[in-house]
Amino acid sequence: MMKAALTACAAQAKARMDMLPEGWREVRFSEVTEFSAFGPRFSADLYDATGNVGVIRTTDINANGNIDYTNVPLARIPESLFSHILEDGDLLITRSGTCGIVSIFKEQTIPMIAGAFLIRFKIKDVFNNEYIARILMHPLLQKEIRKISSGGVQKNISGTNIGKLKLLLPPFPEQEKIAAVLSTWDKAISTTDALLANSRQQKKALMQQLLTGKRRLPGFTGEWLSRHLSEIGTTYTGITGKSKEDFGKGKFFIPYTNIFNNASVDINYLEKVDILDGECQNVVQYGDILFTTSSETPDEVGMSSVVLDEIENIYLNSFCFGFRLHNFCELSPIYAKFLFRGEIFRKNVIVLAQGATRYNLPKKQFLNINISFPPLDEQRAIAAVLDAADREIVLLEQKAARLREEKKALMQQLLTGKRRVRL
Repeated sequence: MMKAALTACAAQAKARMDMLPEGWREVRFSEVTEFSAFGPRFSADLYDATGNVGVIRTTDINANGNIDYTNVPLARIPESLFSHILEDGDLLITRSGTCGIVSIFKEQTIPMIAGAFLIRFKIKDVFNNEYIARILMHPLLQKEIRKISSGGVQKNISGTNIGKLKLLLPPFPEQEKIAAVLSTWDKAISTTDALLANSRQQKKALMQQLLTGKRRLPGFTGEWLSRHLSEIGTTYTGITGKSKEDFGKGKFFIPYTNIFNNASVDINYLEKVDILDGECQNVVQYGDILFTTSSETPDEVGMSSVVLDEIENIYLNSFCFGFRLHNFCELSPIYAKFLFRGEIFRKNVIVLAQGATRYNLPKKQFLNINISFPPLDEQRAIAAVLDAADREIVLLEQKAARLREEKKALMQQLLTGKRRVRL
């Protein structure tokens, strides 16, 4: 029986080898490393802004494996830990919490060590460390890493278990070429992310200036109006008197997350609730400003979304309320989209949040909030500027998402040999 089992294992191994791309081989991760070591532990009192060694923590590594060196704290470590100082090209893998995030250390101006919840691996010279890192980031390998992690809520993984992972490796020149190709995509993604962050920051600055009158657009000098919300509109409630069985069928309503996530309501994202003919429920209209009534944190109470589409027979969820303008003669809905998400209004709302484990927005105090806004023609001009900023952000978000999907597909092909690079 034992002999038969060994024969079967040998046959399976041969079958796997026959399926590999030409020149590729299967190895265990332990075969590609010179050594591995857990980051050292030392007392918290050694952390010191005047220290001469940086300590990379798991929080300094993002989900893509990039290390934020600007955020790395300094420490005064004893000489006994100098053997832990990282070298250019070392692989760092998170071993606790979100296990298996892989990063490559790049030499810095000051010496650095890995923190206690990271494992340091030094890759042998006959392997390309960029390629090894890439293949460990592959979804299939990440799935294997999650499988071999142990623990309950706080998962952990050992260097020994990581060493058992099986990797598919092409010849060294092909490893270098694949790593270079994927690095090009990474640079494109990083560039797009930087542009996106810059565009968001520019829009935030524009909102702070234009929505407060600190900066006026050319040609506008009119006086701004000041009104309490109770002077320009009234509130209404969302759906009432419904049970769990009433949802999933019937007429459309705007869900909480639609309002929370969007400055203007996305009419393509609606849900259904059973509302009978003649039933007394409030219907949403064009120009209504919808607010979240409650949230788990004060910072998320009173998030707004404006209805900018002509809609009929659409209702509002139970956990939000509507604010309907008496008219559009003073305040334009297209301007309200930005005004009610502006920094000053948000601060006024957050102050009103009441609660302990869950925070609520009292409508009476809400209606006492005072807002300032320019004449209608200036409102439209400001809204046009901010809409243009939004369009630029959306385009960059779409580009970043597309690049990530294309890179993911490319990884799937290159790291499995389904697509070969030209050397």
